[in-house]
Amino acid sequence: MCRVITPDHLDCAVEFSWKLCGDMKQRSYPLYRSRPQMLQEYRWSVEHENGELVGWFEKEELRGILCYYWLPEDSYVQTTGFYIASAGESGEPYRKIADAFLSYLEHKFPDYEINIGIPAENRRAAETLAAHGFTVAEASHDMRLAKEDFRKLSALHEIIRIDETNFDQYAEFHDSHFQNIYWNVARLCSQIKEWDIFAIRDGQNIGSCIFSQTSGGSG
Repeated sequence: MCRVITPDHLDCAVEFSWKLCGDMKQRSYPLYRSRPQMLQEYRWSVEHENGELVGWFEKEELRGILCYYWLPEDSYVQTTGFYIASAGESGEPYRKIADAFLSYLEHKFPDYEINIGIPAENRRAAETLAAHGFTVAEASHDMRLAKEDFRKLSALHEIIRIDETNFDQYAEFHDSHFQNIYWNVARLCSQIKEWDIFAIRDGQNIGSCIFSQTSGGSG
């Protein structure tokens, strides 16, 4: 059954999730770099009024974790943890636990947009999401770069920082590539000071970019 995780069980929830997140077939997004980073995110959801950490228990055995936050002003829900273990002692299947988590969200947020990020390898989660009417809103590639992967650009390219003074130059590029994500042009522009945005410009055209939020916290 589903049960809200209290602060005294936070470490147990993190330990359970951290063991599963090393397997691409069982992990979810975001991809945590370390256990402390996961702990920080889970603690945020436990302590804040717009966050929640839910566990699925088979008797007293923790078998699943659902971590998420919601933005009431945007009717938006985003998961930050969706982990389900293989069958336990009583043989409860993955699908039953995933169904329980999704039904929990659907009943609590009937008019919200619910976003759950998973890698392509997590096929069991994808099949359950599809059965509940979820569709793919964004497909991303996780590309980890090491120092030796970087190459010098030719003199024809220019790296520029995007801020409120030149955001209009960048907006069209962002809209054409990231139209369906939460941080669309309008939301990004309204909180531009919380973001680091860099773009590569070849002549007058922007060909690529990188953007990251620097304010910290969820949402």
